[in-house]
Amino acid sequence: MKSLFRAIRYSSVGVFFAGIISVLAGCTEREGVLGLLLLILLQFCSGPVAEEGVPLGTISDTPVSLDQFAASIGFDPRIIQVGSGVYAIFYLEGGTVDGKVTTVSIDAAGNVGAIIDTDTFDTSVIGITMAPSVIQAAPGVYAVVYQDVATTFLITLGIDTAGNIGTIPIDTQTIDTNAGGSDTAIIQVGPGIFAIAYEGADQDGFIDTYPIDGAGNIGALVDSLEYDPAFGATPELIQVGPGMYAIAYAGAGFDGFVATVDIDAVGIIGSVQDSLEYDPGFGARADVIQVGPDVYAIAYNGSGNDGVLTTVRIDAAGNIGNAIIDTLIYDNIGTRPTILPLSGGVYVISYQSQTDVGVVFTVPISTAGIIGSIIDTLQFAPTPIASLHMVRVGANTYAIVYQSNTGEGTIITIRID
Repeated sequence: MKSLFRAIRYSSVGVFFAGIISVLAGCTEREGVLGLLLLILLQFCSGPVAEEGVPLGTISDTPVSLDQFAASIGFDPRIIQVGSGVYAIFYLEGGTVDGKVTTVSIDAAGNVGAIIDTDTFDTSVIGITMAPSVIQAAPGVYAVVYQDVATTFLITLGIDTAGNIGTIPIDTQTIDTNAGGSDTAIIQVGPGIFAIAYEGADQDGFIDTYPIDGAGNIGALVDSLEYDPAFGATPELIQVGPGMYAIAYAGAGFDGFVATVDIDAVGIIGSVQDSLEYDPGFGARADVIQVGPDVYAIAYNGSGNDGVLTTVRIDAAGNIGNAIIDTLIYDNIGTRPTILPLSGGVYVISYQSQTDVGVVFTVPISTAGIIGSIIDTLQFAPTPIASLHMVRVGANTYAIVYQSNTGEGTIITIRID
């Protein structure tokens, strides 16, 4: 059976079947059957791995697809999956300066299909709306939070799994009328209960909870907390334990902070449990992901708009470690990052680099929070782009939406082995 374990090392389809032949040639009939079953089980259950001879985290130089989702300006797009191979992109359209949503098909291999549907969710944006935050509130119902220069809005709309846009909006709620024109964040905290983090009055950091029923109707405010009375811009939310949430944001002086807050399943907000200034120089537009037990990685804009990756410890009770675990400055310009997992402790980060070109790279992060060296890098948009967001569409495939140098809303898909 030694030949069986040699075959298990291979992962590409061609080598996989070659491994089967090798196993069957060197084993008894009974061993061969057992080996075949084990190989099939491992191949389909082990998750994404690199091709044989290709290091995990290798980025293909050639995109799978490159298409447009908006012919005019497609500013500050956010993309979310709404069905099998179907995605919705929320963005600010040029000319009319309307908030728009477009649905498109993208298969697991990264092939982008035709536009399915397009509609407008806001025709009264004052100034530039900032980075809409989107979440599925119920089957076929999505909640969108966004700000213009004066107001924070929460709306609901219908999109079915085939990408057809229904009632838009279903309901609308004004969250705050003292907005600072900042990014927002939304997360579900209980059945039909959602928490929204935003920059409110005096540019302070606030978090509110609202109910949204299965039909998309928004109820009255449940609770509110001013989690940072000094400053609270560009917040990002992540759950760290039962009823416990972390907010990564730009605090006083635009320094990088992370704070934990308890919120129960009916939306009652407790108090700030702990806080850490993880970057005393600058820390804005963070994206956060869990990389190990009680360990989180934060990708963000650092001092001088450096692209920075930092790891911190946060336990399920909301206690934050007194110091960061590890830090990597991955570019001297690195704005609007998104961080997503690949496999085997390797992560994918997309961002805007020098002269606003689009870049994606891969890097290992251990479950203890130790950051390794960059594995591979690709400049996927060699001309300036205005904003970007990334989502995983297949085991080894990622879609990035952005505004091109000529203003069009653009979508590119990339394979990473």
